[in-house]
Amino acid sequence: MGTFLAHLPATQHEVTVSWLNSVLSDSPRWDHGSLVSLDLEPVGGSDSLASLVFKAEIGLESGKTTSLIVKMQPEKTSLASVGFEAEAYFYNHYAVDAGVHVPQTYWSAFDKETGRLMILQDFLSNGEVGTMSTPLDRDTAMLCIQSLVNMHAKWWESDVLRHDGGMRKFDSTTKRVADLLSDPQKGLVSGFLEKLGDQLSTDMRRFFETMPVWMNSLAAMPSEQSTMIHYDCSAKNIFFPSDIEQPPVFFDWAFVHFGPAAADLAVLTGTSLSVEDQPLVPDMLDAYLELLKARGLSSLSRDELQQDFVHSTMRRCMGPVFHANTGNPDGLEQAAKILPIRCAAVESSGALEAAIALSS
Repeated sequence: MGTFLAHLPATQHEVTVSWLNSVLSDSPRWDHGSLVSLDLEPVGGSDSLASLVFKAEIGLESGKTTSLIVKMQPEKTSLASVGFEAEAYFYNHYAVDAGVHVPQTYWSAFDKETGRLMILQDFLSNGEVGTMSTPLDRDTAMLCIQSLVNMHAKWWESDVLRHDGGMRKFDSTTKRVADLLSDPQKGLVSGFLEKLGDQLSTDMRRFFETMPVWMNSLAAMPSEQSTMIHYDCSAKNIFFPSDIEQPPVFFDWAFVHFGPAAADLAVLTGTSLSVEDQPLVPDMLDAYLELLKARGLSSLSRDELQQDFVHSTMRRCMGPVFHANTGNPDGLEQAAKILPIRCAAVESSGALEAAIALSS
């Protein structure tokens, strides 16, 4: 799956019946035969800023029809190309046995020279994808946490991931982000504050103003407990089957890393719980730890989990900063949308006090 092609489509208009037949005929998982017709419909909307996602309605030579998700780079590529490479690598090397449910993937490739991406997957139906505007309730969030435990336990302190040069390492990414935030030429934090600073309390404004300082401090702290992490497991990247006996399906693996397990918990709770439900998080961390111990992993203490969670909550506040600086109105809108939840997560977790301590 995902053998390299010299030419990946530059635009949706180059995704044709003949092109799809040429790649799907080599896929060991594609068993639907040849395509005879194709209709692409954009999906994802403003929740999908870094890529173009289409639902492909496909007519088959057999007379049957099926649907695929076609994911590719936007017309103007950006820093997201780092994520494109990581996502294609994940689907080609780990998706089949990740320890968590992922979409059936027929073909995936990334061209480093052009920054082009192509992922062809089953279109998920008989359920719904979460959204940024609809918070998860506690029970649904716990279903997601149970799935994350399964993946984390499978890859806990994995030497395979540790030595795989194609799998991004969390510490390296944290250092790269810290360097970007500290670059006065880019002015990411000042740009964010100029656009959205009026939405912040005095304490939260100080939190973001000092972000380059405390992010550099975090970059100097190596991760202790590492596993495979999705690191973008907000509700918008999770499919919830109508059959409640079926586990959630995680997609959009552009942020996959070898890193601290608590990072996934920080993303899930800090993006997909409501502001009002943030006080539920300590109990969720307790439940996560118990589930992890039930899988035979007892090396992580509650204090270590809490510290990792606080630091991860701080790190993921880079999201609104980067979104606000894309120059894309949808990016600014998304930053404004997630900011209240991120601030509530920072304030309720102890991340605000940690940031003040690291930056003083």
